[in-house]
Amino acid sequence: MKLFGTSGIRGFYGTEVNEDLALNVGKAMGTLLDGPVTVGMDSRSSGEGLRHALIAGIISQGNDVYDVGLAPTPTVGIALQSFGCCAGAVITASHNPPEYNGIKVWDQKGVAYHSLEAEIERVIDESSYGPSSWDGQGRILLESASEIHMSRIEETISLEHEFRVALDCGCGAGSVVSPYLLERMGMNVVSLNCQPSGRFPRGLEPSCENLSALSHAVRSYDCDIGIAHDGDADRIGAVDENGEFIDYDVLLALMARYECEQSSSTNPVIVSTVDSSLSLDMYLSDCNASVYRTKVGDVALAQDIVKRDAVFGGEPSGTWIFPSQWLTPDGILAAVKLLSMKDDGYMLADERENVPSFSTLRKKIPLARIDRDRFRSLLLEELSTEEYESLLTIDGIRVEYEDAWALYRFSGTEPLFRVTVEARSADEARKLMERATNHVEGVLRKL
Repeated sequence: MKLFGTSGIRGFYGTEVNEDLALNVGKAMGTLLDGPVTVGMDSRSSGEGLRHALIAGIISQGNDVYDVGLAPTPTVGIALQSFGCCAGAVITASHNPPEYNGIKVWDQKGVAYHSLEAEIERVIDESSYGPSSWDGQGRILLESASEIHMSRIEETISLEHEFRVALDCGCGAGSVVSPYLLERMGMNVVSLNCQPSGRFPRGLEPSCENLSALSHAVRSYDCDIGIAHDGDADRIGAVDENGEFIDYDVLLALMARYECEQSSSTNPVIVSTVDSSLSLDMYLSDCNASVYRTKVGDVALAQDIVKRDAVFGGEPSGTWIFPSQWLTPDGILAAVKLLSMKDDGYMLADERENVPSFSTLRKKIPLARIDRDRFRSLLLEELSTEEYESLLTIDGIRVEYEDAWALYRFSGTEPLFRVTVEARSADEARKLMERATNHVEGVLRKL
């Protein structure tokens, strides 16, 4: 049985993810853990039933639960540390459409609990749950986590200037924290979709195609910046002072440089993932910074940040980790960090022009269940005809050429195969994508 992907359990509600599964995950967590657990959920309409089922499973094994109700994923990750819990769990499918839901588990430091995931799967597969008795039930402790999260951010960051901020929470869980925090920090907030709802008015990924209303708001209300979250607010998207969306890779590079400049290290380390742009390396070339890449997903990102003592880590999906604060991916903290950049005089519309320009194309190929090992082996055979500079295989296959690369990998959250290419020009990227797609189609014909 394989339940967990790169970002927890995720699937269609009612079939792949349902209350029976949530109950069993809770029972497995209660069996394996010795201590209280914090539980929260995002704003999806299917969240209530799943949350209650998960909690029922946990307390049936004698563990107490701090139930924080509707809360962003990073809020749960930070609050569980304040409550002294040994783990946490969030009912969320992050940026996926409303018909999806899922479960993500955290360790006591607010880091995705990768080692526990395999044990949960084993216990469920073997039905080896602990005994449950009428006089050994855990307690449900109702708590609010939002104030904890906001106070922790305010303790470490203060803003001197008032900015007009257009904020689009997508009617997700960020609605209960972000607008209130930014107002408390002195910002003039123009809110869009900041009321929690399970029927999302836009695509939840804070990408260019989903943020046209945010761009319009920045221009219409003369805002200094536009900020957006996904469904559980562990990601960030941004619009500059001119109402132009800032590409994920560019935004990642801007924040990475800012964190290098804020660091006391003479050789700051930045960690990103195999799907990040070469613009990151080139933009940081005069900062004496070292850039390392790891597997896609915040689990691997957090682990490599700790391993390399990095000052910052981020994915080109708007998922960022600031280790000087905590190791939980936090789109709300990321929003405050962007405002801190502006507080220090950065004009995002100007600075983005200093980031080297590349053309990136992404393609999703739906795939039924296939033999992944054989697919990978055949793809490597296909790629042997290519002339390349290096091959990186820590997560999928990244083929690096001079000023270009192609990445082939299975999605960890959806039944898809992803192909990403990057080159100096749009024409070169298009040609590289054609070659990459031909390689994949060649493999599929052999299966």
